[in-house]
Amino acid sequence: MSRAAPIGPTPTPTPRWVASVAAALVRHPALWPAALAQVRRLAPRGWWRRRPFLPVPSAPYLGFRSQTMYGDAARLPEPADVVLYLRWCRDFPHAHRPSPTWPGRSAGTSAEG
Repeated sequence: MSRAAPIGPTPTPTPRWVASVAAALVRHPALWPAALAQVRRLAPRGWWRRRPFLPVPSAPYLGFRSQTMYGDAARLPEPADVVLYLRWCRDFPHAHRPSPTWPGRSAGTSAEG
């Protein structure tokens, strides 16, 4: 399966952007576990070998998310929007996993089968 090329330029997270997100997040300690979980899920493998040497999502992923949220693939998410996203992740941890009784699949069957 091939992946479609991103639409237009993709955002590149900068240390300044990461610092602004961290500053927004420092005021919400209840979101810290969700933030750490998302860093772990979204940071590309080997992030420490590539600029900006920070565990941030890949540029194509951010571009897709920015395109769907702001209509501009080159725009980085606003820190307040990152906080809202992390609230959603905290409040709906099951939302990213398919239900065992997902339509078309009976209970007890695996996602692969």
